[in-house]
Parts: sequence; structure tokens; C-alpha cells
Amino acid sequence: MDKVFKVPSNQSDNITNSNNLLDFQIPEGQFDLSKSYVEIKVLAAGGGTSANITAATFNMSAVMDCENGVTTDYVRPISLVKNARLTSESMGRVEEARQVNELRLLLSNFEEHQSVHLGTQNTGLMAIKAYEQYGGMSPLIDANKEAGSSAAKYLEKSIKIPVSQIVNVGKSKYFDTSRIGRCNLNLELDRSRLSAVNLDSNSDYYNKAAGGLCNGVFVSDAGGAAKTSGVLGKGDGSGAKVYDSDYMEHIPFYIGQPVRLPAANNGTIGGAGIGADVLTVVNDITYNETNGNVTISVADSLGTGATDAIFIEPCKNADLDAATVSLTLNQANLVLHQIGANNQPAEKPSVMNYSVYSVENDSFGNTTSFKRQYEIEPEAINTVVSIPSFSNGILSSKTIDDHRVSVNNELTTDRNVVSYTPLYYHKLNQLGLNMDKSIQNVAQKRYKNNSALDKTNQLTGEGRGEINGLSAIYQPLPASQRFKLVEFEINDANDINQISIFKELIKSM
Repeated sequence: MDKVFKVPSNQSDNITNSNNLLDFQIPEGQFDLSKSYVEIKVLAAGGGTSANITAATFNMSAVMDCENGVTTDYVRPISLVKNARLTSESMGRVEEARQVNELRLLLSNFEEHQSVHLGTQNTGLMAIKAYEQYGGMSPLIDANKEAGSSAAKYLEKSIKIPVSQIVNVGKSKYFDTSRIGRCNLNLELDRSRLSAVNLDSNSDYYNKAAGGLCNGVFVSDAGGAAKTSGVLGKGDGSGAKVYDSDYMEHIPFYIGQPVRLPAANNGTIGGAGIGADVLTVVNDITYNETNGNVTISVADSLGTGATDAIFIEPCKNADLDAATVSLTLNQANLVLHQIGANNQPAEKPSVMNYSVYSVENDSFGNTTSFKRQYEIEPEAINTVVSIPSFSNGILSSKTIDDHRVSVNNELTTDRNVVSYTPLYYHKLNQLGLNMDKSIQNVAQKRYKNNSALDKTNQLTGEGRGEINGLSAIYQPLPASQRFKLVEFEINDANDINQISIFKELIKSM
């Protein structure tokens, strides 16, 4: 019978910008590394220093600085891993992987179907931008929207980074350390890129400018008592909104959420305008099955007397005063899937063949065109050239005008390759065939995390130079006994700064 067990890292302290190394020892045995993963505990925390919202639970999320301070991309947990090394007692270095996050964020874009790529948020740090116009809920909080429920709370969440994404030998379904000796997996994390933010919301969604679409307005009433609740109404003032029984999926509020009544563009209480923003907390949500209305109750009185429509919206980052949302990472474990005696192969392989990636970086001083030749190892079967838009980027986000590749002084195409054209996708499919896998997604998209302040869904770019997507140079290589001379010619009117050439090499053990 197979067993699953955890190996704690040698470092048990909090993972910080300076304490960012993880070391795991893989004991002797037979393991299915394709089912194994690194698990890291993440604890979110937050609170406002402004009156009335100090104990509220903020809809906060992790963000990753993917390039030059840009934190709007939805990325997988593998973005945390910068470098990795796997060594064994008898074989020495099994695999060394550099710039892991840059490579895997590019490869996973076409190796996985879109639904698989986006479906990993339950084991990740970020909320994907949802189709609801207000966005969505963070995976780092437990938010309740049902009447009488307890207030939301921050979760101690485990994020999972598959070993198969960290090192290529991690795809192995039979990894026998009883023959090669105990192994060590060493990771360097890109912890400094990770931070936490309160998920700002789009104000237009909650006020009259949104017309009948908005969900953040209390309908007018006759008043007479302290105003602590209201029925959600339409933004055009035509009455209450009607929700189906799945209302919890469509209202942008939860119990324990900090909310604000903005003075600007708001209604009146007792015939007087609201003089200043009011901060309070949602303390209950009720649904009327008879008429489909939803009532929001808040902890603090909003005033007395007859009311005009009052607009409420989630608190913003500015309401936090000194921003206090934060993430703590600790308790890293390597979760290993050990193959039981009954599932051992009848004949154990004497040699294990696998591939590894080496990387070569080059820079060009913001030139608009260059042509340069590189010596590529004989055992290389593929090259993937990542072209970040910024020197500190981990996304291949620069859509160049065109490129052309020569191998051993012979052109591989009869024309320049333009991104997102049939010839570009032909190169991508050739690469997949050389990897012995089918390409699952050719959209080359970037996706938004939930911090984006607009009404669109996940898509931020689909190439063709319209909006920044993901783009690269894909070139399969022939097998050879000697070094290959590979020449890349790259042209772009907006300047090229640097490239990373990832070379896939065949290796055996």
C-alpha cells in the first residue's frame, strides 16, 4: 500500500526576505515524485486602525511583483521558487534549476488547459478576477454570507508547489533513492516579491453611475429610527434588487466585512447630507425567499430619520490608515508519495532518462534589433527564449515585432516569425512534439488577480500586440554529437533589453 508522509524542512522559522532557503532530505525508498509536493503554511492577518473597523476581516490577498512593481497578475505558487537543486549521496548533482519561476510561468501557460491553470487557486495565494463585476473573494479568508453566521476569519492555508514544477526529474513516477542514496532538495525562494494587499473594489459598481447594475445601495425608507440596516436596491433608484436563492454568489458583502459610506455622491439621512465618510462593519446578511430581497445589517448607526438612497462599499486601502494586512509563511514540508510493496514495478529500470533545463542570460542595452549566435550543448533538444519586459521580470511579457532562428548556419524558416501567427504556433507545436507532449493551450494569456479595479474578467492579454500577453521564441533542436550553433535574430521597435535562453537537455541516471 502506498504511503504519504511529510518531511519538514531543516529551517523551521518564518520564511522572510532574508531567511528564504528551504532544505529537505528525501530518505531511502521508492517514490512517485509526480504526486509529491512542497507545502508551505500561510497565515493572513489584517486590521484597520480607523475607528469601528479595528476587528474587521479584510478581503485581502497575496500579490506577486512579477515585473517592475506590477502586481496585477494571477500567478501560481511556483512563482515563489527562484532556484532549486536536487542532489544524491552517490550520484552528486541530479538536477540544478535556475530561474524556476520564470521558466515554469511560461511553460505552464501552454502545457495546461486554461481551466486547470485557473483551477489551482484553491491551493494558491491569490483570488482570480471573477466574472462578477465586483471581483471575488480571497482564498485566504473564510467568508460567510448566510444569516446568523459567524464573522469571517483569516485562514491558515497550505499552499502546494508540485515537485514536478520545481525540477524536471520531479515528473518521475518511480524515483528509487535506495539505489542512488538519500537525496537533498534545496530551494531558494523569491520571498521578497510576495506581499499582501486589501482588495480594493471598483467604486462605480456601488453607486448610481452603475445604473441598475450596482449592488451597494440601500433603498429609501420612511426612517424614524436609527439606521442600522437596509435592503439592497438598484442603482437607478427603481426599487429593491431581486436575487435568486444563490444570492451568496452574487452579493459583494460578507459578515465581518469593513464597509464605508462615502460622503461624495451619497444620499441623505434625516434630510441632511452625509458630511464625512462613515466606516462600519457588516454584522448580518438576510435573504427573503418570498420577494428575493437581501438586507444588510451594520454594527454602527448611520443616523436617524427618513433616508434617501445610501450607498455602501467595501473599505479601501486608504481606510486602513497604516496598512496592516500581512502574510506569514512558515512550516514548510515536503509531502512525499511513497510507492508501496504491492505497487512496485515487476522489473525495475536500470537507467532513468529525464531532461533538465539550463539557462543562459544575455542583455543588449535596449537595442531595436540584434543577431547573436550561441553554442548550445549537444544533448539539447529544445530551446525556449523568454523575453521579459523589464530586467527584474519573471514573465516573458514582451511581444517583439518578429524573430528568426538559424541552427548550424541554416535558417529554420523561410521568413521572419511574427508572434501569434500560424508560423509562431507551428513552432510552438514542434516544441511540444519534441517534448513528447501535446500543447494544451495556445492562447498565450495573462490573467488578473482580484486586485484589478475594473469590470472585466480574467483576461488581460491575448497577444497580437494589443495588450501585453505572454510571448517567447520556441525552437526545437536536432540531436547531435557536437555543440550546435544557434543564432537568434530579434527585432522590436520598442527596444530589447534582455533574454533568458532555457535549454532542455537529455540526461540519464
